[in-house]
Amino acid sequence: SAISFATGAMAALRLADEEQGVPARLLWFAQGPESRLWKTLCFMDRRFAEGADELERRTQEFLADPDEPETCHKLRVSIRTLRSLLAFAEPFMKASFSKRLQRDLRSVVRTLSRLRELDVFAGELRGLDAPALDLCAAVEADRDAERDAVIAFLSSDKTEKLMAHILE
Repeated sequence: SAISFATGAMAALRLADEEQGVPARLLWFAQGPESRLWKTLCFMDRRFAEGADELERRTQEFLADPDEPETCHKLRVSIRTLRSLLAFAEPFMKASFSKRLQRDLRSVVRTLSRLRELDVFAGELRGLDAPALDLCAAVEADRDAERDAVIAFLSSDKTEKLMAHILE
């Protein structure tokens, strides 16, 4: 009778003895695990690699142009995207590993939060018909100080090690 081989199936056959006219004989057969799970895990692995590459690229873009509000925003989005992927993949990971990555990513995104808030607020102020120049100047000064703090954080040895661990 015919056997249906799905992805990952295996069988062992005893080859035919041509002299005696005996056909090959099935010794054993195993259908194998559900291959859809493998495809999902391979997809997730590729997506994590892409997310890590995106995080690394966005970090470099921010450090190259920290005065451009969009570089901070895009860096934050890349971190939140990676955190969402981690949350989805958590059932496939060691809990301690997943929690550590989430914690590390959260620490980076939190460091960027105040800078992003100042960018949004400055953008709103610039959009006013009669902007309050004193307030604009104060927000810009706060933004400059926050930018410097974020750059110092991202450039520190501790954060570089943390980012290397995340990217790994």
